[in-house]
Amino acid sequence: MTVLSLHDQVVGDVRTALLVLLGVVGLVLVMVCANIGNLLLSRASARSREFAVRTALGAGRGRLVRQLLTEGALLAAIGGVVGLALAFWGVAVVRSFAPAGLPRIATVGVSAPATLFNFGIALLAGVVCGLAPALRSGRSDLHEALKADTRGSADRSGARARGALIVIETAIGVIVLVGAGLLLRSFLELERVPLGFRPEQILTFRAALPTSRYDTAAKRTAFYQQLAERLRALPGAQEASGVSSLPLSMSTRSTGIMIDGTPPPAPGQIPLVDYRSVTPGYFSTMGIPLLRGRRGME
Repeated sequence: MTVLSLHDQVVGDVRTALLVLLGVVGLVLVMVCANIGNLLLSRASARSREFAVRTALGAGRGRLVRQLLTEGALLAAIGGVVGLALAFWGVAVVRSFAPAGLPRIATVGVSAPATLFNFGIALLAGVVCGLAPALRSGRSDLHEALKADTRGSADRSGARARGALIVIETAIGVIVLVGAGLLLRSFLELERVPLGFRPEQILTFRAALPTSRYDTAAKRTAFYQQLAERLRALPGAQEASGVSSLPLSMSTRSTGIMIDGTPPPAPGQIPLVDYRSVTPGYFSTMGIPLLRGRRGME
């Protein structure tokens, strides 16, 4: 007996992929924060004369720092609202393109914890982006700032900080670019993996027989035989066959097997295999080659 939690049963197979995706999103967030911080630092350097005038008029360092942090938080709040609106729109677009029958697609959406997390990250990013220019403005030389040309876009004292942000942004951008390239290569390799059958020019549908009319196996077998014959007679149809569940579908049945020439397995240790019931011609219809063994009763 194997006991699994519901959480592991639902997301256990995709946890690693989600963590990798979360890491990529985190790197993109840091890169964007470095970019915005660099822009705010350049803007604060260009406003050094303004800050110097305010300081000369009696504004303290804390007041200037609070002003810059408030501007950064306001910018982050606006970005958070826009990002949340794009998230709602993106989820709606993904749900509209999702294939029919995708499990739990109706429950996909932007939840309240995700919304709070979005605003929390946005405010934190705003504080981080506004912290560098706030600290830079507090350490500026009042005398030199007042003598600076108002037409200058920035002083040279903040070039080192902006250079560091550019280096961080470039490094993270290279990491994200390399990771995106590797993910794209993995996706292309997965697309080239042979499925074991030919999906082109295959039409599938499901036939559910009412038990009130087809209450025996003989009646159901006769129906499927007649249906296959009528489908083969259609113009353009090359072959028709049936299977209990399509390949790569989650609807499977399993049974225990006994291998000739081996001792009987212990109770509870009987090997299980998935199996499907097919009609004659199924393997040729699906283009499934026989690698080893025999086709059995087909």
